[in-house]
Parts: sequence; structure tokens; C-alpha cells
Amino acid sequence: GGLLAVGRSNGTILLLDPTTWATVRTLTGHTHDVVALAWSADGQRLASADSTNQVRLWDTATWSVREHQPGLTSVDRLAWSPDGRWLGMETRPAVKSSVELLELESGRVERVEGQAFAWSPAGDRFAVGGDGEVRVHALGEAAPLYTLTEPTGRVVAVDWSPDGRWLATADWGKQLLVLEADTGALVARVPDNVVPLVYEELRFHPTRPVLAAAARGLVSEILVIEVDAASGTAHGRELTAHADGAEVAAWSPTGKLLATGGNDGRVRLWGPQGESLRGWSVQNRLGDVSTVHALSWDAAGRLLAAGTSQGMVYLWNAAEGVPMGEPWRVFGKVDQVALSPDGKWLAAAGYRWNAQTSSNEYRHVVVWDTTTRASVAEFREVRRGLSSDAVAMTWGENGQQLLVVWDDLSWTRWNADTGQSTLVAGQGRAYSPCAAFSPDGRTLVAWGPGGTPAIWDVSTGALVASLQGGGNPASLAWSLDGLFISGGGSDGRLHVWDTRANMLVADRPQAHSRWLGGMAWHPDGVHLTTVGWDDRLNMWSFIR
Repeated sequence: GGLLAVGRSNGTILLLDPTTWATVRTLTGHTHDVVALAWSADGQRLASADSTNQVRLWDTATWSVREHQPGLTSVDRLAWSPDGRWLGMETRPAVKSSVELLELESGRVERVEGQAFAWSPAGDRFAVGGDGEVRVHALGEAAPLYTLTEPTGRVVAVDWSPDGRWLATADWGKQLLVLEADTGALVARVPDNVVPLVYEELRFHPTRPVLAAAARGLVSEILVIEVDAASGTAHGRELTAHADGAEVAAWSPTGKLLATGGNDGRVRLWGPQGESLRGWSVQNRLGDVSTVHALSWDAAGRLLAAGTSQGMVYLWNAAEGVPMGEPWRVFGKVDQVALSPDGKWLAAAGYRWNAQTSSNEYRHVVVWDTTTRASVAEFREVRRGLSSDAVAMTWGENGQQLLVVWDDLSWTRWNADTGQSTLVAGQGRAYSPCAAFSPDGRTLVAWGPGGTPAIWDVSTGALVASLQGGGNPASLAWSLDGLFISGGGSDGRLHVWDTRANMLVADRPQAHSRWLGGMAWHPDGVHLTTVGWDDRLNMWSFIR
């Protein structure tokens, strides 16, 4: 537990102090990429393998080395037996894979067909995955002791629980099972909708009925899966909200569902405790991954809308997990979406897409009737010959008035009954890349003239108040009770202001290690969710 080994592409191995991250020692000898490392349980040996299949065994007392060239097509994983007498070498799952076992004292080598190798806690048995099966062998015996046939696809990952009772298996059919190690009886099955990817690695927690799982696909995930043997179920949650940075978050008005969108082309739904529920892909017809820039709920928390970097606007029945028809495509890029409280109207703002020239023409807002799917309005704001970006959008006055804030700090009020729009210019500021409306839609917060956010009256454009402390953020959000305004910075900093005193009441310099992409207040007004380009989803509590 005193050193962390890191393999590098130049063939060297760095031994780091995990407390200070200082390099304690550099091991040389490999001439190609170091692809696998494993410490023995007692820490007296370190095994390493490179991309030429050369395996090196290091004695940590003297750092003397012993070489071994296994008869495998590749060495992708190393596993010491619990007593350190044997080393298992495994190839990645392929059409024909095998596992090689090396006894260090005698140099004896054993080889078995299969992949996804795991030692039993006692070290007297090992498990190997195959096509629709897991075989359990006694050490030194070629024939298996018994075969577990519950898996249905090619097994790609296996692990043994520390108490020896269970075997976890994952196959190419995206099926993850927990089985009784001695009988093969099913203990728990992980639902297919936990993650729409292929599992690569499984590891049991040392003392708890919990699995860590690595999965991959268009994106990759690290999951924590809790096994409930009594009910025969397992529940998974992701450690990363989005694999390539998160852009936006939105709580349903009921507080029962949290939606997030990211650069990985996925919209995710979470429960109030951060549990993963379901998700959707927003790839275009060519399979290109789109960034999700905007999310919006109806008042009942039933419908969810999303806008993407590929110019698509999606609408889902979030409660049932089904799309409400095909997505709309009228934009080159969507910046904002807003569902009316009754779900009748859907507004989106972005770049107008010209199909004939395949180019973006200008920025505008489109409003659709979600029942007929027909466009009922289209407008834009132009100043100095240039169209403006929409930086915030919401519905007010019982869902009959759409409010759109532009980046020049003017805003448009569009009436759904009359179809008429009114432009209001904010006083004292010429530019703001973000804004947020108060819950009643009467005021908005945006960049202020004093270098901190300010509050404007929506009807008149008059400056109401300037918030004190902090600075102008990259994103803004207003709590649903109107008492707090939060701001996120491009450096990952989080600010929270109290609107009763217009003062900064919270400052978190490292809320995220990278850009704080989006924020959403829970309806209780106490909890704030933030997402960022560091792939994290954080939930904060603020004392009243």
C-alpha cells in the first residue's frame, strides 16, 4: 500500500508515493508499451507485461528482475494468486483466447482455454470464462471441477467475492450476473438498462456486497453495483455522469427526476438520491455524437425536451422513457429550449439551418405546437445588422408568454394568444453570455455593469439590484423559491448569492476541476446540482 505503479508507453514503470505523487523509483527494461501491472498480495513482487508479450517479475526488496515469455497472442491482464506462488496471465476476449498460469518456484506453466480469469480467495481454485459458461478448475487440474451455465453469451469478465461465496460474470450480451460459486444458482441479475454498454472489468468490494464495473461503448463508464441477495436484484449507479463532460442539468418541477446532458451525446435521468434511471442517445442519422446544450421540463415532470449541437430538438415522455415522435431539425445548433408548463408549446433557439447551402444563416427562435408538431411562430432579434444569441428562455403568465433573453441584454416577450412580440432593452449593460429568470418571470439575472451579476425588471428593462461579491459567471440559475442565485465559472468555481441581501453567501473555488457547465436547483430550494467538464455530477446543500 506504500507505492503506486504506473506503466508508460516508453516501457518505463514509475513508482509513485500516493500521498505526494513524487516519483520514488523508475524501473526500466521493457522496450515497448507497458500494458499490465499487478502487485502480489504481500507487496514483495510486482509483475509487468508489455505490448510484445514480455512479462517481467520484480523483487521489491532488491528490484532484481526475472523475465518470462508466455505462449499467448497477447498479455492484457496479470493476476497473482493470493499466496503469491502463481501468476495468471490473460488475453483479452477474442475468437480463441487462453489463460496461462506460471508457478514461480518451479517455473511450471499451465494453460487453459478461455478468458476472464479470477482466483478463488483461498487460491486453490480459479474460474475461467467461455462461450455461455464459466468453468471452475482446481489448481493443477486440467479438467474443470464443474461448469456454471447461467451466462448466455461469451463471458468477458469474472470476479470472485472475497468470502468465496459468489462469482460475478459479464458477457458480450451486456448481461451481468452474480452466481453462487459452488452451485451456479443465480443470486442477482443486473438490469439491462443500468448501462447500454459492454462490460470489461469486474471487482468485488473487499468487505461489502458491492461490485465495481468498467464498461465501454461509444462512451465509457465506471459503475458501482450493490447486490441484494435477499431480493435477487442488483442496483447500479455511475461514478461519472457523462464520459466526456457534462453541459446542462435540469430538475423536474416535482423534484422526482434530474435530467443531465453532456458532450457524450446522451441525456441521462437520475433519481433524487443520484441513482441512475435511464438515458437516451442523441446521435444524428450518420451516427455522429451530439453535445446536449439545453434541457427543459413541463410542469408535471412528464415531458422532457432537449436541444443539441447537431441542430436537433427532441421531446420524450420521461415517465415512460419513450420519444414523442421524431426530433425536429431546423437549426445548425440549438442553444436553448423551453417547454410551456402544460407541455402544449415547445420553443427552441439556435442557428437557422439552410438545407440548400448546408450552412448556418442566422440565430432565431421557433415555437412548435407539440400536439400537431407544426411551427406556430418564428422570430429573431437584430442589432447593428447582426442577430443575437439567445442565452435564456422561459414561459411566464400561465404558459402564454415566452420570454427570451439575448446576449446583448435585450429580451423578447412573445404572446402565444396574439402571436405578437415585444422587445425590451436592458439598461446599463451591452453584453451577457448567460442569464436566468426568477421563478415568477418578473425579473432576470445576467452580467451586471459592476463586474458582478445584476437583476433587471423584465417589463421595463430597469436595473433593480447588483449582487455583491464574486464575479460575472459563465452560467446562472435561480432557485425556485427565488431566494438564491447560483453562478458557475469557467474555472469550476461556484458562487451563491442571497437575493434578500444581494450578497455572496457561498464561494467554492474547486466545485469542479474544469468548466462548470450547468446548474439546477431542486424544487426544495435547498439542494443544488452542478455538472461540469470534469464528468462529475455534484449535489450541494445550503443551510437557510
